[in-house]
Amino acid sequence: MRRLILLAITAILILPATASVCLAEIEADVDDVRLMLTAPDNQDFSIFESESLANALVEIIEDDPVDADYHDRVVAGALVVLGEMHPPDTVDVFIGKLDEYTTTCLYWLGTFASPDAVEAIAGYLDNDKPSIRYEAASALGTVPLADIDEENENEELTEALNSATEILQARLEVEEDESVLEALREAIAHIE
Repeated sequence: MRRLILLAITAILILPATASVCLAEIEADVDDVRLMLTAPDNQDFSIFESESLANALVEIIEDDPVDADYHDRVVAGALVVLGEMHPPDTVDVFIGKLDEYTTTCLYWLGTFASPDAVEAIAGYLDNDKPSIRYEAASALGTVPLADIDEENENEELTEALNSATEILQARLEVEEDESVLEALREAIAHIE
């Protein structure tokens, strides 16, 4: 009897761990991922294999029909999940959606040590809306500079950061919004 109880307890403890390992091998299908994105309270993307999930998310972001049910929720959610996955080759995806999902894309672009990301973010420092200028400055203040290899420093990234610093300083001279001013100062301190 003790052996049976011990076996049952072992099965209860091991089964969930094995199930999640097995489930993580499911290939992501665009329709399944899209359906999961429509239900914010029921999202467990860890069941999908990473590369196929990233591919499905990119396809949803770039090709989801505008008239599809929950289009904005689905694309915005896909951007967040893709940002959390952080595949380095997706900077262009975020840049491509900057005008439509500005805040989300600025945030995620600020997580890439990429010249294209830095240049795209800097382009929003002169936006008419203070909230967008704030988000752009904040994103520049989070670019992961530790990713720059001191020995083999990335020249393009260094040039993009220098250019962004000039734009930040120019914006600092004309900015009137206090929260944007603070974000500009923090971004300059971060980059320098």
